[in-house]
Amino acid sequence: MPTLLDIAADLVSIEPASQATRLLGRLMEHTRATAGAVLVPSDKDLRVFVSRQASLERLSQGRSAVAAQRLLLQ
Repeated sequence: MPTLLDIAADLVSIEPASQATRLLGRLMEHTRATAGAVLVPSDKDLRVFVSRQASLERLSQGRSAVAAQRLLLQ
């Protein structure tokens, strides 16, 4: 059975920009999140693809967390 992440990846690959925005909104509703973002790999860093109500400070913290766990994530 596919996970939410599997479904999200499949949907976003169809039409990335508009689907990522719509899907982020749906996931935020489902999880009752107040903010969210889709980050994508860019060289050795992450960049923001779409975001909703996410401050730059919080996004920076997410990028730092991913960078700190890069080996584990690979």
